[in-house]
Amino acid sequence: MWPARSKASMIRSPSCDSWRAGIAVCLGLALSLFLPVALRGEGADPAAARVNTLYDALLQTMKQAKSKGRYDKLAPVLAKTYDLRLMSRIAVGRDWDALSAPQRQGIVNAFTRMTTATYVSTASPARRLKSN
Repeated sequence: MWPARSKASMIRSPSCDSWRAGIAVCLGLALSLFLPVALRGEGADPAAARVNTLYDALLQTMKQAKSKGRYDKLAPVLAKTYDLRLMSRIAVGRDWDALSAPQRQGIVNAFTRMTTATYVSTASPARRLKSN
């Protein structure tokens, strides 16, 4: 029923391949130009909003001189940004299930204090000057 095709007609012509390559290049350029704009949307990703909140708090904290003020300012932001209970559980490992509820809470509290203190020391003006 169908006419037989010769081998010559089954081979792609070079113009067809260059046309497809041109389309692929144009599509790639369009995606590279417009995709980052779409991904930068503030309301699009709740994780990005959390990270931006953390960055803003860190920048404000770096401008603050007193250590206690930095700790008090960063502690609630870090508690909202990270799941410190889960991070504590992962750090403890298998033994987490063997701990009592007060022991678990003590570990979470210590881990939270350590994490906050680490951020405070990193965001301190003296540390910032040492790194320059």
